[in-house]
Amino acid sequence: MQRIDEAYILKMAGFEIDCNDGKGEPSACHHAGEFYATVNGEHKRAAEIYKNNCENNKYGPSCFNLGRYHLSGQGVEQNDAKALDYLDRGCKSNLYPACYFQAMLLYDGMLPAGSIVQSKASIELLPASKEAKVPLSAPIVPGNTASSSVQKKSDKPLALKIFEKACLGGESNSCSVLAAEYLKPGNPQRNPVKAMEHLRRACEGNHAPSCYNLAIMFKKGDTGVQPDPELFEKFKVRTEELVEMAKGQLTGVRTN
Repeated sequence: MQRIDEAYILKMAGFEIDCNDGKGEPSACHHAGEFYATVNGEHKRAAEIYKNNCENNKYGPSCFNLGRYHLSGQGVEQNDAKALDYLDRGCKSNLYPACYFQAMLLYDGMLPAGSIVQSKASIELLPASKEAKVPLSAPIVPGNTASSSVQKKSDKPLALKIFEKACLGGESNSCSVLAAEYLKPGNPQRNPVKAMEHLRRACEGNHAPSCYNLAIMFKKGDTGVQPDPELFEKFKVRTEELVEMAKGQLTGVRTN
């Protein structure tokens, strides 16, 4: 075990050399930032590496991680506006999990500076690979809370456009949010058929809650969607398979 640890440390040292203070390979810089964040717990140093790699090398995963740092205030100041900026940079590099977080921040609303109650939510940083797997169940955006007297600034129309981009890019959580929006009671744009399309896309991405919601939709039916016992059974079975694969780690999913 000790030899593995030493080998890993040597490998990370190699990444830092390859990074060359931000002048080298961007993926190496990102790996170096991960090492400082997850192994050494030096979040301030990690944030510095991510910032340089994002701003100078336009490396999407580093922009994403820095944006999430600014959401939680870990290693940097908590600042929703800065978080939005870096998440936007990540999204524009077609890193779709960054689009999801950006859209969630716009949808839920940003807090003005100085109104933050620091959250202790942990951050799961993004690996260097853009193909990093997205969790099966939608993660809660790490952030902060404020008193009810603080007015959040939201932009739901823009958020929905970004969710759409992320969903088309294969980000299943975004598809699930869009589906929920189209199924919302009282929504003038309520459209169960569009919701079904988004749920199908999310389910194809192994998003178990969406498979479950599809099963319910085909069991009960909805406007423009006829009950279908065969499709109900298909998506019920798929939900059960995904829950079993995740070995109980999913939340908000029932199979009966």
